[in-house]
Amino acid sequence: MVQKNKQIDKLRELGEKVIKDIDRNKNPSITIPIRALSNVIFNEKTKTIELGNKNALRYFFNVAHSKKFLQTVEIASILKKELLETDKHEHLRGVFYIAKRTIHGTNVNIVDEQTESDKVIEDLEVITGLSREQLHVSANKMGSMVGNIVLIDSGDSIDCSKLGKGGYSVPSITDELVFKKINAKYVLYMEKAAVFERLNEDKFWIKNNCILVTSQGQTTRGIRIWGIHIFCC
Repeated sequence: MVQKNKQIDKLRELGEKVIKDIDRNKNPSITIPIRALSNVIFNEKTKTIELGNKNALRYFFNVAHSKKFLQTVEIASILKKELLETDKHEHLRGVFYIAKRTIHGTNVNIVDEQTESDKVIEDLEVITGLSREQLHVSANKMGSMVGNIVLIDSGDSIDCSKLGKGGYSVPSITDELVFKKINAKYVLYMEKAAVFERLNEDKFWIKNNCILVTSQGQTTRGIRIWGIHIFCC
């Protein structure tokens, strides 16, 4: 509950900042950390790339910014009211459909393409310092895992060494997974599901005491976050 309240508070602070600007007759603005190569640093401790401290401002009364400003406030409201306060989760596609509506009295949609809402969600991640998953937004799950590792997933104990040829289907949100037991020397990751299936069939993970992981293509956010957690544990 404390964690969820923190997430809600972050989005509420965003809205309150806009209201304060209006009350002070200022041009409402949103501060957004710059997502560019010129504003990234490497964290030696966590071995991850992080954003630096350079920011940009998105203004309401700016022709170049106004629609993006509206999209940011609207989707922040959706995440707070429709997801966090109701303790529900939604896929990226679902958030797009919720946000896609015509502004009253005009023929302008808040969003026309999913890429627009996806980019706003990325902005909200860096604005709030919370991950998409912490904001209760997920993507399609694509990935499998097998090996001597026992996980706690939504209260269920899952032994990834006893799930047959398919292995454990890695969820898109892995922040809440708990590592109950790990008995492996290393993790072997591969993009190709066909390679994973062959190695699993040959019981490679038993012979070499490792954990096999595949993302069935480009690495998903869920698997990358899972990798960070297992590296740090």
